[in-house]
Amino acid sequence: MSERSHSVGLASAMLACASACTAPHPDAPREWIEFGAGIADPTRGAAVDYGDALMVSLGGGYDLNDDPIVASWELGANWSKHELDSGAGDVHLWRVQTGLRARARIEGTPLGVHARAGLEWRDESSDVVIGVDQWGTYAAAGLDWWYTPFASLGPELLWFHGQENGLDEVRFAILARIF
Repeated sequence: MSERSHSVGLASAMLACASACTAPHPDAPREWIEFGAGIADPTRGAAVDYGDALMVSLGGGYDLNDDPIVASWELGANWSKHELDSGAGDVHLWRVQTGLRARARIEGTPLGVHARAGLEWRDESSDVVIGVDQWGTYAAAGLDWWYTPFASLGPELLWFHGQENGLDEVRFAILARIF
């Protein structure tokens, strides 16, 4: 298949999905808060000497519209503590991110999808090694189960790419969003 036919197929699938979306609940506030827990795993690109670890996150945002596909501005932070492979100590990672999110609910079901992307500041600190603080970009996609009109729960997969040393990090989390 040609690149053009792939593009046409992708555009058709996106239009079909958009036509099945429903607008948010009319009484839903535009502000939301999100809690999460998951696994952060540096995968490649940089000389990291630590593996995956439990991660917790807190964030929030503001919905910019109330159309079937909702665009939001988001701001969040997350933390993880990784054990050094050498066994000499721990590395604490703080991440602060801001970006845009698009979400949609699938009509007739309590399910939805979201995608988000933006910029992230990543801070490494340790008593043993010198940390690498850096800017990077992130992109994520996830599923939402709307268990009430004002709250959702679901998995998300996020990919971070560092601009300083090419570090790639994958994060899998379960997120709870409350309006």
